[in-house]
Amino acid sequence: MPLPERAMRISSQASAAFTAKAPLDSFWQEVAELHFPEHADFTIRKQDDKFASIMYDGSPALFRRDFGNYLGSVLRPKGRYWFKGRVLDDEINEKRAIRAWLEDADDSIRNRLYDNKSQFIHAMSLADHQYVTFGNSVTSAEPRADRSGMLYRTWHLRDCAWFENSDGEVDTLFRRFKMRVSQLCGKEYSSGWKIPDKVKDRKGKEPNALVNCLHVAMPIDLYYMGDKPKSKKKQFVSVYICEDTKDILFEEELNEFRYCVSRWFRLPGSPYAISPCTVISQPDARTLQSMTWSVMQAGENAVEPPLIGQSEAVLGPVNLFPGGITWVDKNYDERAGAALRPLELGKAPDLGVALHGSIREQLATTWFLNKLFLPQDTGNMTAQEVERRWQEFQRTTQPIIEPAEPERNGRVLDLTFAISMNLGWFGPEDDRPEELDGAAIDWTYDNPIEDARKQGLLQKWEQAMGLTQAAVQMDPGLAARFDVAQAYEDAMDAACPVEWVRDEDDPEVQAAAQQMQQSAQQQTALAQAGEVAQVAETAAKAGIA
Repeated sequence: MPLPERAMRISSQASAAFTAKAPLDSFWQEVAELHFPEHADFTIRKQDDKFASIMYDGSPALFRRDFGNYLGSVLRPKGRYWFKGRVLDDEINEKRAIRAWLEDADDSIRNRLYDNKSQFIHAMSLADHQYVTFGNSVTSAEPRADRSGMLYRTWHLRDCAWFENSDGEVDTLFRRFKMRVSQLCGKEYSSGWKIPDKVKDRKGKEPNALVNCLHVAMPIDLYYMGDKPKSKKKQFVSVYICEDTKDILFEEELNEFRYCVSRWFRLPGSPYAISPCTVISQPDARTLQSMTWSVMQAGENAVEPPLIGQSEAVLGPVNLFPGGITWVDKNYDERAGAALRPLELGKAPDLGVALHGSIREQLATTWFLNKLFLPQDTGNMTAQEVERRWQEFQRTTQPIIEPAEPERNGRVLDLTFAISMNLGWFGPEDDRPEELDGAAIDWTYDNPIEDARKQGLLQKWEQAMGLTQAAVQMDPGLAARFDVAQAYEDAMDAACPVEWVRDEDDPEVQAAAQQMQQSAQQQTALAQAGEVAQVAETAAKAGIA
Protein backbone atom coordinates (compact mmCIF):
# COMPACT_ATOMS: atom_id res chain seq x y z
CA MET A 1 0.00 0.00 0.00
CA PRO A 2 1.48 3.39 -0.90
CA LEU A 3 2.47 5.52 2.05
CA PRO A 4 -0.01 8.37 1.39
CA GLU A 5 -2.90 5.90 1.26
CA ARG A 6 -1.75 4.25 4.49
CA ALA A 7 -1.44 7.66 6.15
CA MET A 8 -4.95 8.55 5.03
CA ARG A 9 -6.31 5.30 6.47
CA ILE A 10 -4.56 5.72 9.83
CA SER A 11 -5.58 9.38 10.05
CA SER A 12 -9.19 8.41 9.32
CA GLN A 13 -9.10 5.81 12.11
CA ALA A 14 -7.73 8.42 14.49
CA SER A 15 -10.50 10.87 13.60
CA ALA A 16 -13.12 8.19 14.25
CA ALA A 17 -11.54 7.38 17.62
CA PHE A 18 -11.48 11.02 18.74
CA THR A 19 -15.05 11.59 17.52
CA ALA A 20 -16.29 8.62 19.55
CA LYS A 21 -14.46 9.98 22.60
CA ALA A 22 -15.85 13.53 22.28
CA PRO A 23 -18.76 13.09 24.76
CA LEU A 24 -16.32 11.78 27.36
CA ASP A 25 -14.10 14.82 26.79
CA SER A 26 -17.08 17.06 27.57
CA PHE A 27 -17.70 15.21 30.82
CA TRP A 28 -14.01 15.36 31.73
CA GLN A 29 -14.05 19.10 31.07
CA GLU A 30 -16.79 19.56 33.67
CA VAL A 31 -14.97 17.31 36.11
CA ALA A 32 -11.68 19.15 35.63
CA GLU A 33 -13.23 22.58 36.16
CA LEU A 34 -14.25 21.59 39.69
CA HIS A 35 -11.58 19.04 40.66
CA PHE A 36 -8.49 19.53 38.48
CA PRO A 37 -8.49 23.12 37.13
CA GLU A 38 -4.92 22.68 35.87
CA HIS A 39 -6.33 20.23 33.30
CA ALA A 40 -9.55 22.07 32.49
CA ASP A 41 -8.82 22.45 28.77
CA PHE A 42 -10.42 19.37 27.19
CA THR A 43 -12.94 21.29 25.09
CA ILE A 44 -11.92 24.93 25.61
CA ARG A 45 -8.66 26.77 25.53
CA LYS A 46 -7.43 27.56 29.04
CA GLN A 47 -7.09 31.29 29.61
CA ASP A 48 -4.85 32.65 32.33
CA ASP A 49 -7.22 35.47 33.27
CA LYS A 50 -10.10 33.01 33.80
CA PHE A 51 -8.16 30.25 35.50
CA ALA A 52 -10.40 28.43 38.05
CA SER A 53 -12.88 31.29 37.67
CA ILE A 54 -15.97 29.17 38.40
CA MET A 55 -14.61 27.94 41.74
CA TYR A 56 -15.67 29.62 44.97
CA ASP A 57 -14.54 26.73 47.16
CA GLY A 58 -11.38 24.71 46.61
CA SER A 59 -12.46 21.67 48.66
CA PRO A 60 -13.11 19.33 45.68
CA ALA A 61 -9.69 20.13 44.19
CA LEU A 62 -8.10 19.84 47.64
CA PHE A 63 -9.59 16.38 48.24
CA ARG A 64 -8.48 15.28 44.75
CA ARG A 65 -4.97 16.54 45.47
CA ASP A 66 -4.78 14.71 48.80
CA PHE A 67 -6.11 11.43 47.40
CA GLY A 68 -3.83 11.59 44.34
CA ASN A 69 -0.79 12.26 46.53
CA TYR A 70 -1.86 9.50 48.91
CA LEU A 71 -2.17 6.98 46.11
CA GLY A 72 1.31 7.72 44.79
CA SER A 73 2.92 7.60 48.24
CA VAL A 74 1.28 4.27 49.02
CA LEU A 75 2.01 2.61 45.67
CA ARG A 76 5.60 3.85 45.42
CA PRO A 77 6.81 4.72 48.96
CA LYS A 78 10.06 6.66 49.05
CA GLY A 79 13.05 4.89 50.54
CA ARG A 80 11.67 1.38 50.07
CA TYR A 81 12.20 -1.32 47.49
CA TRP A 82 8.53 -1.17 46.57
CA PHE A 83 8.59 -3.80 43.82
CA LYS A 84 10.15 -7.20 43.30
CA GLY A 85 10.14 -9.31 40.13
CA ARG A 86 9.18 -12.95 40.16
CA VAL A 87 8.07 -15.69 37.77
CA LEU A 88 4.69 -17.34 38.12
CA ASP A 89 6.19 -20.75 38.95
CA ASP A 90 7.06 -20.78 42.66
CA GLU A 91 9.45 -23.73 42.25
CA ILE A 92 11.54 -21.69 39.82
CA ASN A 93 11.50 -18.70 42.19
CA GLU A 94 13.07 -20.81 44.96
CA LYS A 95 16.20 -21.50 42.92
CA ARG A 96 19.12 -19.41 44.09
CA ALA A 97 20.35 -18.55 40.58
CA ILE A 98 16.88 -17.35 39.59
CA ARG A 99 16.55 -15.19 42.69
CA ALA A 100 19.98 -13.69 42.15
CA TRP A 101 19.26 -12.79 38.51
CA LEU A 102 15.85 -11.30 39.35
CA GLU A 103 17.34 -9.24 42.18
CA ASP A 104 19.96 -7.84 39.78
CA ALA A 105 17.16 -7.07 37.27
CA ASP A 106 15.20 -5.28 40.01
CA ASP A 107 18.22 -3.12 40.82
CA SER A 108 18.74 -2.32 37.13
CA ILE A 109 15.09 -1.30 36.67
CA ARG A 110 15.18 0.78 39.84
CA ASN A 111 18.22 2.65 38.58
CA ARG A 112 16.44 3.33 35.26
CA LEU A 113 13.32 4.59 37.00
CA TYR A 114 15.07 6.97 39.36
CA ASP A 115 17.68 8.26 36.94
CA ASN A 116 17.66 12.08 37.12
CA LYS A 117 16.88 12.33 33.40
CA SER A 118 14.10 9.74 33.30
CA GLN A 119 11.33 12.13 34.52
CA PHE A 120 9.74 9.09 36.16
CA ILE A 121 8.64 10.81 39.38
CA HIS A 122 6.98 13.71 37.57
CA ALA A 123 5.28 11.49 35.01
CA MET A 124 3.92 9.07 37.59
CA SER A 125 2.72 11.84 39.91
CA LEU A 126 0.75 13.50 37.12
CA ALA A 127 -0.64 10.12 36.02
CA ASP A 128 -1.77 9.39 39.60
CA HIS A 129 -3.87 12.55 39.60
CA GLN A 130 -5.30 11.82 36.15
CA TYR A 131 -6.13 8.29 37.29
CA VAL A 132 -8.05 9.35 40.42
CA THR A 133 -9.81 12.25 38.66
CA PHE A 134 -10.70 10.86 35.24
CA GLY A 135 -10.23 7.12 35.79
CA ASN A 136 -7.64 6.97 32.99
CA SER A 137 -4.03 7.98 32.45
CA VAL A 138 -1.59 7.62 29.56
CA THR A 139 2.15 7.37 30.21
CA SER A 140 4.78 6.58 27.59
CA ALA A 141 8.02 4.78 28.37
CA GLU A 142 10.83 4.64 25.84
CA PRO A 143 14.63 4.62 25.75
CA ARG A 144 16.24 8.02 25.42
CA ALA A 145 17.68 8.90 22.04
CA ASP A 146 21.23 8.11 23.16
CA ARG A 147 20.13 4.80 24.76
CA SER A 148 21.64 5.93 28.09
CA GLY A 149 18.41 5.37 30.00
CA MET A 150 14.63 5.63 29.97
CA LEU A 151 12.28 8.57 29.42
CA TYR A 152 8.80 8.64 30.96
CA ARG A 153 6.10 11.15 30.01
CA THR A 154 2.42 11.46 30.88
CA TRP A 155 0.15 12.91 28.20
CA HIS A 156 -3.03 14.96 28.38
CA LEU A 157 -6.08 12.72 27.99
CA ARG A 158 -7.54 15.29 25.62
CA ASP A 159 -4.88 14.38 23.06
CA CYS A 160 -5.21 10.59 23.34
CA ALA A 161 -7.70 8.04 22.05
CA TRP A 162 -7.36 4.28 21.93
CA PHE A 163 -8.79 0.92 20.90
CA GLU A 164 -8.84 -2.42 22.70
CA ASN A 165 -8.08 -5.84 21.29
CA SER A 166 -10.26 -8.91 21.80
CA ASP A 167 -8.66 -9.55 25.20
CA GLY A 168 -9.64 -6.11 26.49
CA GLU A 169 -6.08 -4.77 26.40
CA VAL A 170 -5.28 -1.42 24.80
CA ASP A 171 -3.09 -2.15 21.76
CA THR A 172 -3.81 0.87 19.53
CA LEU A 173 -3.31 4.45 20.67
CA PHE A 174 -3.58 7.74 18.78
CA ARG A 175 -1.95 10.85 20.22
CA ARG A 176 -2.32 14.28 18.66
CA PHE A 177 0.30 16.97 19.21
CA LYS A 178 1.67 20.14 17.62
CA MET A 179 5.23 20.95 16.60
CA ARG A 180 6.78 24.18 15.38
CA VAL A 181 7.85 24.21 11.74
CA SER A 182 11.50 24.77 12.67
CA GLN A 183 11.40 21.98 15.25
CA LEU A 184 9.76 19.58 12.83
CA CYS A 185 12.28 20.34 10.09
CA GLY A 186 15.10 19.70 12.57
CA LYS A 187 13.86 16.13 12.94
CA GLU A 188 14.99 15.45 9.37
CA TYR A 189 18.62 15.67 10.41
CA SER A 190 18.47 14.46 14.01
CA SER A 191 16.06 11.52 13.65
CA GLY A 192 15.73 10.80 9.93
CA TRP A 193 12.15 12.04 9.57
CA LYS A 194 10.78 12.69 6.06
CA ILE A 195 9.50 16.25 6.11
CA PRO A 196 6.92 17.22 3.41
CA ASP A 197 7.92 20.00 1.02
CA LYS A 198 4.88 22.03 2.08
CA VAL A 199 6.27 22.18 5.61
CA LYS A 200 9.84 22.91 4.47
CA ASP A 201 8.61 25.86 2.41
CA ARG A 202 7.26 27.50 5.58
CA LYS A 203 10.54 27.29 7.46
CA GLY A 204 11.90 30.62 6.26
CA LYS A 205 8.65 32.61 6.46
CA GLU A 206 6.94 31.25 9.60
CA PRO A 207 9.35 29.02 11.58
CA ASN A 208 7.23 29.23 14.74
CA ALA A 209 3.97 28.22 13.10
CA LEU A 210 2.44 25.06 14.57
CA VAL A 211 1.92 21.90 12.53
CA ASN A 212 -0.70 19.32 13.54
CA CYS A 213 0.88 15.88 13.97
CA LEU A 214 -0.30 12.45 15.02
CA HIS A 215 1.55 9.62 16.72
CA VAL A 216 0.15 6.11 16.36
CA ALA A 217 1.20 2.94 18.18
CA MET A 218 -0.56 -0.20 16.98
CA PRO A 219 -0.05 -3.90 16.13
CA ILE A 220 2.09 -4.36 13.06
CA ASP A 221 -0.46 -6.50 11.18
CA LEU A 222 -3.19 -3.87 11.60
CA TYR A 223 -0.84 -1.23 10.23
CA TYR A 224 0.31 -2.98 7.07
CA MET A 225 -3.06 -4.64 6.33
CA GLY A 226 -1.72 -7.32 3.98
CA ASP A 227 1.47 -5.51 2.98
CA LYS A 228 4.71 -7.19 3.94
CA PRO A 229 6.32 -5.70 7.08
CA LYS A 230 10.03 -5.08 7.20
CA SER A 231 10.55 -7.51 10.09
CA LYS A 232 8.81 -10.77 10.94
CA LYS A 233 9.83 -10.61 14.61
CA LYS A 234 8.44 -7.20 15.56
CA GLN A 235 4.96 -6.97 17.02
CA PHE A 236 4.13 -3.24 16.99
CA VAL A 237 4.73 -0.20 14.86
CA SER A 238 5.26 3.44 15.88
CA VAL A 239 4.20 5.96 13.22
CA TYR A 240 4.35 9.77 13.10
CA ILE A 241 2.00 11.45 10.61
CA CYS A 242 1.64 15.07 9.54
CA GLU A 243 -2.13 15.60 9.71
CA ASP A 244 -1.97 18.85 7.78
CA THR A 245 -0.52 17.16 4.69
CA LYS A 246 -1.46 13.50 5.40
CA ASP A 247 2.16 12.36 4.99
CA ILE A 248 4.04 9.78 7.02
CA LEU A 249 6.92 11.49 8.81
CA PHE A 250 8.52 8.46 10.41
CA GLU A 251 7.72 4.82 11.05
CA GLU A 252 9.50 2.26 13.22
CA GLU A 253 8.80 -1.37 14.00
CA LEU A 254 9.12 -2.27 17.69
CA ASN A 255 8.92 -5.20 20.06
CA GLU A 256 6.89 -3.26 22.61
CA PHE A 257 3.72 -1.18 22.80
CA ARG A 258 5.31 1.85 24.45
CA TYR A 259 2.23 3.37 26.07
CA CYS A 260 0.94 2.44 29.51
CA VAL A 261 -2.81 3.08 29.67
CA SER A 262 -4.03 2.84 33.26
CA ARG A 263 -7.78 2.43 33.74
CA TRP A 264 -9.65 2.32 37.04
CA PHE A 265 -13.34 1.42 36.79
CA ARG A 266 -13.87 0.19 33.24
CA LEU A 267 -17.14 0.80 31.45
CA PRO A 268 -18.73 -2.26 29.79
CA GLY A 269 -18.45 -2.06 26.04
CA SER A 270 -16.06 0.90 26.17
CA PRO A 271 -12.25 1.09 26.03
CA TYR A 272 -12.40 3.92 28.57
CA ALA A 273 -12.85 3.95 32.33
CA ILE A 274 -14.24 6.38 34.88
CA SER A 275 -13.26 7.47 38.37
CA PRO A 276 -15.78 6.30 41.00
CA CYS A 277 -14.73 9.30 43.07
CA THR A 278 -15.64 12.08 40.64
CA VAL A 279 -18.85 10.40 39.44
CA ILE A 280 -20.16 10.73 43.00
CA SER A 281 -18.32 13.94 43.83
CA GLN A 282 -19.39 15.94 40.75
CA PRO A 283 -22.96 16.87 41.86
CA ASP A 284 -21.78 17.67 45.39
CA ALA A 285 -18.95 19.78 43.98
CA ARG A 286 -21.42 21.81 41.89
CA THR A 287 -23.72 22.28 44.88
CA LEU A 288 -20.78 23.30 47.05
CA GLN A 289 -19.80 26.09 44.65
CA SER A 290 -23.34 27.53 44.63
CA MET A 291 -23.68 27.14 48.38
CA THR A 292 -20.32 28.78 49.02
CA TRP A 293 -21.36 31.74 46.90
CA SER A 294 -24.62 32.01 48.86
CA VAL A 295 -22.83 31.79 52.22
CA MET A 296 -20.36 34.44 51.10
CA GLN A 297 -23.22 36.72 50.07
CA ALA A 298 -25.07 36.10 53.32
CA GLY A 299 -21.96 36.87 55.34
CA GLU A 300 -21.32 40.02 53.37
CA ASN A 301 -24.92 41.14 53.79
CA ALA A 302 -24.70 40.46 57.53
CA VAL A 303 -21.49 42.48 57.92
CA GLU A 304 -22.31 45.23 55.40
CA PRO A 305 -26.04 45.09 54.71
CA PRO A 306 -27.55 46.88 51.70
CA LEU A 307 -29.40 50.11 52.41
CA ILE A 308 -32.82 51.45 51.46
CA GLY A 309 -33.70 55.12 51.62
CA GLN A 310 -36.39 57.67 50.83
CA SER A 311 -35.57 59.20 47.45
CA GLU A 312 -36.59 62.76 48.39
CA ALA A 313 -35.27 62.63 51.93
CA VAL A 314 -31.67 61.62 51.23
CA LEU A 315 -29.62 64.42 49.76
CA GLY A 316 -26.57 63.47 47.70
CA PRO A 317 -24.56 60.19 47.84
CA VAL A 318 -24.59 57.73 50.75
CA ASN A 319 -21.16 57.87 52.42
CA LEU A 320 -20.56 54.61 54.34
CA PHE A 321 -16.86 55.02 54.96
CA PRO A 322 -15.62 55.85 58.50
CA GLY A 323 -16.37 59.47 59.30
CA GLY A 324 -18.59 59.84 56.25
CA ILE A 325 -21.74 61.98 56.41
CA THR A 326 -24.96 61.34 54.54
CA TRP A 327 -27.20 64.43 54.38
CA VAL A 328 -30.94 64.13 54.90
CA ASP A 329 -33.59 66.76 54.16
CA LYS A 330 -34.24 68.62 57.41
CA ASN A 331 -37.92 68.80 56.69
CA TYR A 332 -38.30 65.00 56.36
CA ASP A 333 -40.58 63.52 59.04
CA GLU A 334 -39.03 60.24 60.27
CA ARG A 335 -42.36 59.17 61.73
CA ALA A 336 -42.97 57.86 58.19
CA GLY A 337 -39.89 55.66 58.56
CA ALA A 338 -36.15 56.18 58.69
CA ALA A 339 -34.79 58.11 55.75
CA LEU A 340 -32.00 55.52 55.42
CA ARG A 341 -32.03 52.02 56.91
CA PRO A 342 -30.26 48.67 56.33
CA LEU A 343 -31.96 45.65 54.80
CA GLU A 344 -31.43 42.59 57.02
CA LEU A 345 -30.81 39.93 54.35
CA GLY A 346 -28.07 37.90 56.05
CA LYS A 347 -29.76 36.91 59.31
CA ALA A 348 -28.89 33.17 59.25
CA PRO A 349 -25.46 32.62 57.67
CA ASP A 350 -24.82 29.88 60.27
CA LEU A 351 -27.32 27.63 58.53
CA GLY A 352 -25.43 27.94 55.26
CA VAL A 353 -22.13 27.25 57.03
CA ALA A 354 -23.56 24.07 58.58
CA LEU A 355 -24.83 22.84 55.22
CA HIS A 356 -21.50 23.73 53.67
CA GLY A 357 -19.70 21.66 56.30
CA SER A 358 -21.93 18.63 55.75
CA ILE A 359 -21.16 18.63 52.01
CA ARG A 360 -17.43 18.85 52.71
CA GLU A 361 -17.74 15.80 54.96
CA GLN A 362 -19.59 13.99 52.19
CA LEU A 363 -16.80 14.89 49.73
CA ALA A 364 -14.15 13.58 52.13
CA THR A 365 -16.04 10.28 52.25
CA THR A 366 -16.32 10.25 48.46
CA TRP A 367 -12.54 10.55 48.15
CA PHE A 368 -11.93 7.88 50.84
CA LEU A 369 -9.93 10.33 52.93
CA ASN A 370 -11.64 9.23 56.15
CA LYS A 371 -10.81 5.54 55.55
CA LEU A 372 -7.39 5.27 53.95
CA PHE A 373 -5.11 5.80 56.92
CA LEU A 374 -3.64 3.19 59.22
CA PRO A 375 -5.55 2.67 62.50
CA GLN A 376 -4.38 4.95 65.29
CA ASP A 377 -4.77 5.02 69.09
CA THR A 378 -4.80 1.24 69.46
CA GLY A 379 -2.84 1.31 72.74
CA ASN A 380 -5.89 1.04 75.00
CA MET A 381 -7.66 -1.60 72.90
CA THR A 382 -7.78 -5.32 73.45
CA ALA A 383 -6.02 -7.63 70.99
CA GLN A 384 -9.39 -8.55 69.44
CA GLU A 385 -10.34 -4.88 68.97
CA VAL A 386 -6.98 -4.07 67.37
CA GLU A 387 -7.32 -7.03 65.02
CA ARG A 388 -10.81 -5.93 63.97
CA ARG A 389 -9.50 -2.42 63.24
CA TRP A 390 -6.74 -3.82 61.02
CA GLN A 391 -9.17 -6.13 59.25
CA GLU A 392 -11.54 -3.24 58.57
CA PHE A 393 -8.68 -1.15 57.21
CA GLN A 394 -7.69 -3.94 54.83
CA ARG A 395 -11.27 -4.42 53.63
CA THR A 396 -11.58 -0.68 52.95
CA THR A 397 -8.31 -0.24 51.10
CA GLN A 398 -8.32 -3.46 49.09
CA PRO A 399 -10.89 -2.34 46.44
CA ILE A 400 -8.84 0.82 45.88
CA ILE A 401 -5.23 -0.31 46.06
CA GLU A 402 -5.60 -3.80 44.56
CA PRO A 403 -6.63 -2.61 41.04
CA ALA A 404 -4.21 0.32 41.22
CA GLU A 405 -1.11 -1.83 41.77
CA PRO A 406 -1.15 -3.54 38.35
CA GLU A 407 -2.59 -0.50 36.56
CA ARG A 408 -0.37 2.22 38.00
CA ASN A 409 2.78 0.19 38.75
CA GLY A 410 2.63 -3.10 36.90
CA ARG A 411 2.22 -1.70 33.38
CA VAL A 412 5.20 0.65 33.72
CA LEU A 413 7.35 -2.10 35.22
CA ASP A 414 6.33 -4.57 32.49
CA LEU A 415 7.24 -2.12 29.75
CA THR A 416 10.51 -1.08 31.39
CA PHE A 417 11.47 -4.73 31.84
CA ALA A 418 10.66 -5.55 28.20
CA ILE A 419 12.66 -2.60 26.84
CA SER A 420 15.59 -3.38 29.15
CA MET A 421 15.56 -7.00 28.04
CA ASN A 422 15.44 -6.16 24.32
CA LEU A 423 18.23 -3.59 24.63
CA GLY A 424 20.48 -5.92 26.63
CA TRP A 425 20.52 -3.77 29.76
CA PHE A 426 20.35 -6.88 31.97
CA GLY A 427 23.72 -8.12 30.76
CA PRO A 428 24.72 -10.86 28.33
CA GLU A 429 21.97 -13.26 27.34
CA ASP A 430 24.20 -16.23 28.20
CA ASP A 431 24.22 -15.12 31.85
CA ARG A 432 20.44 -15.41 32.09
CA PRO A 433 19.21 -18.76 33.55
CA GLU A 434 17.51 -20.97 31.00
CA GLU A 435 14.38 -21.23 33.14
CA LEU A 436 13.68 -17.55 32.49
CA ASP A 437 13.54 -17.92 28.69
CA GLY A 438 9.97 -17.12 27.74
CA ALA A 439 8.85 -17.02 31.39
CA ALA A 440 6.22 -14.43 32.32
CA ILE A 441 7.45 -11.92 34.90
CA ASP A 442 5.07 -10.83 37.63
CA TRP A 443 5.56 -8.26 40.40
CA THR A 444 5.04 -8.18 44.13
CA TYR A 445 4.84 -4.92 46.05
CA ASP A 446 5.95 -3.64 49.42
CA ASN A 447 3.93 -0.67 50.70
CA PRO A 448 1.92 0.52 53.73
CA ILE A 449 -1.07 -1.58 52.66
CA GLU A 450 1.18 -4.63 52.69
CA ASP A 451 2.32 -3.51 56.15
CA ALA A 452 -1.29 -3.76 57.31
CA ARG A 453 -1.55 -7.30 56.00
CA LYS A 454 1.71 -8.22 57.72
CA GLN A 455 0.51 -6.65 60.97
CA GLY A 456 -2.47 -8.96 60.85
CA LEU A 457 -0.12 -11.89 60.24
CA LEU A 458 1.90 -10.99 63.35
CA GLN A 459 -1.25 -10.97 65.43
CA LYS A 460 -2.14 -14.41 64.10
CA TRP A 461 1.39 -15.60 65.01
CA GLU A 462 0.89 -14.48 68.60
CA GLN A 463 -2.52 -16.12 68.77
CA ALA A 464 -1.22 -19.38 67.26
CA MET A 465 1.74 -19.48 69.67
CA GLY A 466 -0.48 -18.90 72.68
CA LEU A 467 -2.96 -21.56 71.54
CA THR A 468 -0.17 -24.08 70.84
CA GLN A 469 1.48 -23.52 74.23
CA ALA A 470 -1.84 -24.05 76.01
CA ALA A 471 -2.56 -27.21 74.01
CA VAL A 472 0.92 -28.68 74.58
CA GLN A 473 0.42 -28.52 78.34
CA MET A 474 -2.51 -30.88 77.93
CA ASP A 475 -1.08 -33.05 75.14
CA PRO A 476 2.68 -32.65 74.44
CA GLY A 477 2.31 -34.56 71.18
CA LEU A 478 0.44 -31.61 69.61
CA ALA A 479 3.68 -29.60 69.48
CA ALA A 480 4.77 -31.57 66.41
CA ARG A 481 1.72 -30.38 64.46
CA PHE A 482 2.83 -26.72 64.59
CA ASP A 483 5.34 -25.91 61.85
CA VAL A 484 7.49 -23.54 63.87
CA ALA A 485 10.06 -22.98 61.10
CA GLN A 486 7.49 -21.91 58.50
CA ALA A 487 5.55 -19.80 61.00
CA TYR A 488 8.76 -18.09 62.12
CA GLU A 489 9.76 -17.40 58.53
CA ASP A 490 6.40 -15.79 57.70
CA ALA A 491 6.32 -13.82 60.94
CA MET A 492 9.85 -12.48 60.46
CA ASP A 493 8.95 -11.42 56.93
CA ALA A 494 6.06 -9.46 58.44
CA ALA A 495 8.00 -8.08 61.40
CA CYS A 496 11.06 -6.61 59.71
CA PRO A 497 12.60 -5.80 56.30
CA VAL A 498 13.84 -8.78 54.34
CA GLU A 499 17.36 -7.31 54.40
CA TRP A 500 17.49 -7.94 58.16
CA VAL A 501 17.04 -11.70 57.80
CA ARG A 502 19.78 -13.90 56.39
CA ASP A 503 18.93 -16.58 53.89
CA GLU A 504 18.98 -20.14 55.22
CA ASP A 505 21.52 -21.02 52.51
CA ASP A 506 23.93 -18.37 53.78
CA PRO A 507 27.24 -20.09 54.76
CA GLU A 508 27.41 -18.11 58.01
CA VAL A 509 23.87 -19.20 58.92
CA GLN A 510 24.68 -22.83 58.17
CA ALA A 511 27.93 -22.64 60.15
CA ALA A 512 26.14 -21.08 63.14
CA ALA A 513 23.38 -23.69 62.96
CA GLN A 514 25.96 -26.48 62.85
CA GLN A 515 27.85 -24.99 65.80
CA MET A 516 24.65 -24.68 67.82
CA GLN A 517 23.77 -28.30 66.97
CA GLN A 518 27.20 -29.47 68.09
CA SER A 519 26.89 -27.43 71.27
CA ALA A 520 23.50 -28.98 71.97
CA GLN A 521 24.94 -32.48 71.38
CA GLN A 522 27.81 -31.76 73.76
CA GLN A 523 25.43 -30.52 76.43
CA THR A 524 23.33 -33.65 75.97
CA ALA A 525 26.43 -35.86 76.24
CA LEU A 526 27.56 -34.06 79.38
CA ALA A 527 24.13 -34.39 80.90
CA GLN A 528 24.10 -38.12 80.13
CA ALA A 529 27.60 -38.52 81.56
CA GLY A 530 26.51 -36.73 84.72
CA GLU A 531 23.55 -39.04 85.07
CA VAL A 532 25.82 -42.12 84.68
CA ALA A 533 28.24 -40.78 87.30
CA GLN A 534 25.40 -40.11 89.71
CA VAL A 535 24.07 -43.64 89.25
CA ALA A 536 27.57 -45.08 89.86
CA GLU A 537 28.00 -42.99 92.98
CA THR A 538 24.64 -44.12 94.30
CA ALA A 539 25.50 -47.76 93.60
CA ALA A 540 28.87 -47.45 95.37
CA LYS A 541 27.20 -46.05 98.46
CA ALA A 542 24.80 -48.93 98.44
CA GLY A 543 27.67 -51.43 98.25
CA ILE A 544 26.87 -52.41 94.66
CA ALA A 545 30.02 -52.32 92.53
